[in-house]
Amino acid sequence: MNILYYEDSVSMLPKNSLFLAGPTPRDEDIKSWRPEALKILEEELAFTGTVVVPEHRNGMRPCDDMHKPCAGGTMSAYQWERIAMLQVGAIAFWVDRWFDPTRESFGMPAFNTNIEFGRYVETDPDRCFYGRPPGVRKIHYLDEMYGEKNAHDVEKYDRGPDLSLRALLAYATIYLIPFENNSDD
Repeated sequence: MNILYYEDSVSMLPKNSLFLAGPTPRDEDIKSWRPEALKILEEELAFTGTVVVPEHRNGMRPCDDMHKPCAGGTMSAYQWERIAMLQVGAIAFWVDRWFDPTRESFGMPAFNTNIEFGRYVETDPDRCFYGRPPGVRKIHYLDEMYGEKNAHDVEKYDRGPDLSLRALLAYATIYLIPFENNSDD
């Protein structure tokens, strides 16, 4: 499995690639969900493609200003993410949002995720996979949009969007199977 972080180039991604979209912690005491996703992909699902992780390799938090150079110094995080999301074979949206008004960052509100989700689910729903844990607040609009646009039939998932991170990643990697032997496509 090849893992790309902000420090890596995303100029030429294979179709057998997966972008891990969703809220990113902005505070040091909040752990990212992406290391767990990478572990599931590698150890449980034996995914052999490329995984695009919109975080820094060393675990440092992304810049608050999406226009500052934090993608290897050559482009903004916004540009890096946009270029990657346009190329990958699938985008897995894991929306484990939560709010804490006492924090400057508000916890993990998924403000950027809302925009990315709307953009790609509306324009390219076949590449989008969506999941969230049960009980997530302020999520019904995303649920409705995904259910309306989803080419993957949200009803086939046992609990609709309330599925586990593992199940979300399994569905996304199954979608990528036709691309496994065509890594340059």
